[in-house]
Amino acid sequence: MNSLRTALLSSIFLCLSISAPFVAEGGRKQASNTPESAQTYLQQGNEQAKNGLFAEARESFEKAASMDPDLAPVAYFSLGMAYGSKGRWLEATTELRKAVALRPDDIMLHFNLANAYQASGATDNAIDEYQEIIAINPGLYWAHFNLGTIYAQTNDLERAISEHEKAVELSPKLALIHFKLGNLYGIKGAVDQSIASYEEAISLDPKHHLSHYNLGLAYLHKKDTKRATLEFNKTVEINPQYAEAYVNLGVIHLLEKKPDEAISVLTTALDIKPDLIKALINMAVAYRDKGEFEPALKYAQRAKDLGSVSAKNFIDSIRKKMDDQ
Repeated sequence: MNSLRTALLSSIFLCLSISAPFVAEGGRKQASNTPESAQTYLQQGNEQAKNGLFAEARESFEKAASMDPDLAPVAYFSLGMAYGSKGRWLEATTELRKAVALRPDDIMLHFNLANAYQASGATDNAIDEYQEIIAINPGLYWAHFNLGTIYAQTNDLERAISEHEKAVELSPKLALIHFKLGNLYGIKGAVDQSIASYEEAISLDPKHHLSHYNLGLAYLHKKDTKRATLEFNKTVEINPQYAEAYVNLGVIHLLEKKPDEAISVLTTALDIKPDLIKALINMAVAYRDKGEFEPALKYAQRAKDLGSVSAKNFIDSIRKKMDDQ
């Protein structure tokens, strides 16, 4: 459904990490290669990596891992995350892969590696990691949700919908998942399913203004302007600064041949976002419909200056009307 304005799909990024194993109090030894010393090198490596001293950090991590092999995946993980914090994603994925190889059943290692792959642009590898997570534990709603999000970003709509539907089955009380699923149904053109998903999202989170807004767009697509108006009004009741909702209220007023009412709400939209092209174009339409061509030209020209492709033809049509008078 091309007319539906969909929100940007994004993954659920969890702040999760693995932790190093600790030796019980009675298991401590005084030798120089004790786990306590390994932990010291590990902490030293973390500090060095945090400060961008990666060569020194690698040396510290290698010493920690040689003293206590159980710390090796932790060391690789720490180094990988440090590279990631500096935007060095290729190096991050290299280190995180080493950690995953040592702990292949660790879901959170796969998760962080998937995120690093996404950041580096290696989408197919990120998909593989989420599939590994789901193979380890098929009941993780967020894994299906994130996998579906990646499929959506790669325009694999059917798989995106399938994974989001699985996420809804596993966690039916999260409004965000229903909202995202509504977006996907909208893109597919399944308007009724889209409406049902938005309504479910609203039942779970009545104050989620984007669900109201997108529901309004779905009703507008079905030419149900009464319900669309209710949803757009609810949107601005919850979030008075959401300019796009005022634009669509203006569109409805124009459809109902009420240019003065359209100008009123479009003025509000432009007060919030002075460069909102759709508001400028519809404002030009409203003044044209009133027969006031000078202000119509003014708003259309502003839209053109901001890059609107359709504004030029609109300006030409207004000038023709002026010449015909």
